[in-house]
Amino acid sequence: VLENHDVTRLPTRYGGGAAGRRRALAAALLLLGLPGAAFVYAGQELALEEVELADELRQDPIFFRTAGERLGRDGCRVPVPWNDEPPTYGFTTGEPWLPMPAAWAETTAERDETRAFYGRALELRRAFDDAPFAWRESPEGSLVFDRGDVVCVVNVDAPTLALPEGEVLLSTGTGPDSAAWIRAPRL
Repeated sequence: VLENHDVTRLPTRYGGGAAGRRRALAAALLLLGLPGAAFVYAGQELALEEVELADELRQDPIFFRTAGERLGRDGCRVPVPWNDEPPTYGFTTGEPWLPMPAAWAETTAERDETRAFYGRALELRRAFDDAPFAWRESPEGSLVFDRGDVVCVVNVDAPTLALPEGEVLLSTGTGPDSAAWIRAPRL
């Protein structure tokens, strides 16, 4: 579990902006590459960031019980956008419980790309879901493991990482904060 309704959204926790989004997608490939159940929180497949809300719009009891000392969870509980039509972005024809950022109209293409990335990752995951897990030797600052004939490479902080020979199935890059799945022979 990388996100849920009680924590700040992953791209924001990982620095926000392009860096936060890149890190969140790499973390998704790590999570989805591991064996076992994987949970994708609503909006995570869109790489949504935490929404900043004015105090008068907040609804979380945590905010009120702490006299505003703790912001609470409202920022990750804003309704999920499904299209680029403000003010509710396809989520509802009524009034949402929390306002949705106007900037979401400008990020539709980015959201579509991220949703497609998650869709492809989930499709590939089904193909190796029952495959055995094995760690590989990995350079400092990286994690590398096998799931059958799929090699999962996660670059946490190495300047760049050489990918194993094979067919790149899905990748966020090779530099820091990246991950890739490669179909390659087992060692």
